[in-house]
Amino acid sequence: LRQCRIKNLATVTIDGYRTASRYFLDFAGSDLMCGDITQDLINEYCLHLQSVYKPQTVNSYMFKVSPTILFGIEQGYIPHNIQFTHVVEQESIKEIYSEEELNILLQRPKNPDFCDFRAWVIINTFLATGIRASELRALRVRDVNLDAGYITLNQTKNREARFIPIPTTLHMILEEWLQVRNAAGDDFLFCTIFGEQLQRTVLQSL
Repeated sequence: LRQCRIKNLATVTIDGYRTASRYFLDFAGSDLMCGDITQDLINEYCLHLQSVYKPQTVNSYMFKVSPTILFGIEQGYIPHNIQFTHVVEQESIKEIYSEEELNILLQRPKNPDFCDFRAWVIINTFLATGIRASELRALRVRDVNLDAGYITLNQTKNREARFIPIPTTLHMILEEWLQVRNAAGDDFLFCTIFGEQLQRTVLQSL
């Protein structure tokens, strides 16, 4: 975890590593010694996950525990070479929103309170830009440049800032939101009723 912080990894990434390591120790035993981590143990863990979870979830757990194992090998704590297998997933056609469902999502709420209006603006922002949830939560008021027609993303997954154009329909919505928000440039664009950063759980419940 200290090495992750030195690398300046995102908090959500570090939390994912911590959770994956806890699941691995639940399987292998909390008294597991580094020298006991072998290819056979990793393979058994993968098979165990496959008996419980779908391939996508299995790959997620294996991917998130691999940095910890590989760090142990690099430091000499684990004397074995470990290979991580990617479980092949069955491709399927993902269900998408119907036109009727999209119309419901994009319909402006009648006599909205702050939370309803905020949810409507957020949904429109997601659909118009395709940005990640973490990127949206990190947006500040100053990141929206209506005059130039773009949004600046300063906190991204790959640490590379980028610009996102603002479509005409979203431009009008954001213009109204900024008037309602009535905040300083350093304030979060989307916030709680107390002006604090929007939490992941709140965003997921919209």
